[in-house]
Amino acid sequence: MPPAQVLRHFGGGAEGGWARAAWSAPGSAGEAADVADVMAFLVSDAGRRITDSRVGTTGGSLP
Repeated sequence: MPPAQVLRHFGGGAEGGWARAAWSAPGSAGEAADVADVMAFLVSDAGRRITDSRVGTTGGSLP
């Protein structure tokens, strides 16, 4: 969904709309399982295709 459409869908300006969108994507925010799911995706081949980089746990990129 384009950013403008996300904001309209979640009703409002940048701060409120993005906050509701971020909360709604996993259904919660900051749970350990949510963080683990995101990290698992980012280090996967699918995550590499989306982000065009390999994310390492050190905060850098792996070759």
